[in-house]
Amino acid sequence: MSRPEISGHPSSSRPQTLEVCLSRLIHLERLNSLYLTLLPEEDVLLKARSETEMLRRICHRMIDNHIFIACWIGRPDVQRESAFRYLASAASVKVVVAFPIF
Repeated sequence: MSRPEISGHPSSSRPQTLEVCLSRLIHLERLNSLYLTLLPEEDVLLKARSETEMLRRICHRMIDNHIFIACWIGRPDVQRESAFRYLASAASVKVVVAFPIF
């Protein structure tokens, strides 16, 4: 039995399988959820009293909206090549870090 096919993007001459289309739809829905989560972050920027508080709040919002189970923000460590400096994090589950955080 052959798989059902639906037309792809108008610029594509090749039909796409239903699985490919569903995969793309799921990906777009996840991106949209992320966008909607980040959209109201302007109030965090205005209300936070420090950079640390702002980044911590952003991490908590990312997991509160159930897009991620963990969020970690860091920046490259200028004193150590290939290292990151921890700035903020949040998790809805216990997260085990496999590398040292400085």
